[in-house]
Amino acid sequence: MGTSCHVIAHGGGEAAVAEIVADIERLAALWTRFDDASEVSRLNAAVGRRMSVTADTRRLAQRALLGWQLSGGRFDPFQVDRMPVVGYGQDFDALATVDPPTKLTVRRTRPPVVIDPRRNTVLVTAGNGLDSGGIGKGFAADLAAGAALRRGVRSVLVNLGGDLKCAGVTPAGGWLVSLDDAWRPGEESGTSIKLQGGAVCTSSPLHRRWRYSDGSEGNHLLDPRTGLSVSSPIAAVSVIARQGWLAEVLSKTVLLSSRRWASGLLARRQAAAIVTYRDGSRSQLP
Repeated sequence: MGTSCHVIAHGGGEAAVAEIVADIERLAALWTRFDDASEVSRLNAAVGRRMSVTADTRRLAQRALLGWQLSGGRFDPFQVDRMPVVGYGQDFDALATVDPPTKLTVRRTRPPVVIDPRRNTVLVTAGNGLDSGGIGKGFAADLAAGAALRRGVRSVLVNLGGDLKCAGVTPAGGWLVSLDDAWRPGEESGTSIKLQGGAVCTSSPLHRRWRYSDGSEGNHLLDPRTGLSVSSPIAAVSVIARQGWLAEVLSKTVLLSSRRWASGLLARRQAAAIVTYRDGSRSQLP
């Protein structure tokens, strides 16, 4: 998935941690878009045709579609064909300098994916593809944490590149999650969350950035209204929600929404957000 993996487990010993990591590696092999042999890559290559997939990939597609629907299209992981255009066609560490992309207005007239849960088939509509990078990390954390509990682990926290999911018995005082400094990844911002259960996801247009040949800058978050990298006064959004995949959806949506609209959506989904702005100020929603 091109990111780091951090697992803390109580109960089950080192074998339990190894099994959790193996679960994540299996999902990464299914969902990476940087390997033509992965299930997601083969699904995207079969645009316009139904394809039989594993149950996990079908469930990923279902959540991607639900995220697109509940966000009013602000969260749109069905733009994988656009990622190479903006410069993110390879693993981040292998990116090369490219020319700045042109604006693209996308108007969807039908759902970007059709799913048959009984047959485990997925059909990606013409012109699009599923980018599993963001929502895949959140959902993989959900699945790995749930599998750990079924194996007898008492308490677990899975962190995939800033998408955290905790499950089981909560440690005394809760899981203390320190948020990164938006401008200095890996350094503490001074803000932390005491997580009693559920998930936290942080999205930022400042983390994975690159320069185009004309000196302008792109990042890994796409604005579906333009087909270009997100441009926002927000430096980072951290969302607390019940599931990792949902926190991922909501964090991207808040970046592209008005404060009022975002607050309403968060309230309806029983979620909350900490928003850091580029001027250094911070607010909490809703």
